[in-house]
Amino acid sequence: MDMKKQFENPNEEWFVYSYYALSGRPKMEDELMNKARILLLYRIVYEGDFKSVVNELNHCQDIIIEQNKRLKRVEIEFVHGPGDDHAWLNIGSQHISLQRVKGYY
Repeated sequence: MDMKKQFENPNEEWFVYSYYALSGRPKMEDELMNKARILLLYRIVYEGDFKSVVNELNHCQDIIIEQNKRLKRVEIEFVHGPGDDHAWLNIGSQHISLQRVKGYY
């Protein structure tokens, strides 16, 4: 199971269906998770837009750090789950869950 494998199909659609946020999480993670939930939760995201999502969240992170230099940066990345039908957007130790769209009714 290679969770670091590359996303290869920019036209693939992913449904954002859930998130996991720890209580007592760092302020930076909390701010970025709130932003990501507003942007993504219960929406379809094209795989080709994953890089843009990460860039936007990193830009938000830059702004937050400008306002409070004591906060630490967190890693933001999309990773595959087991098989090819699940993925996560990791924001530090929190994540947003995605399911590959299999088709339309």
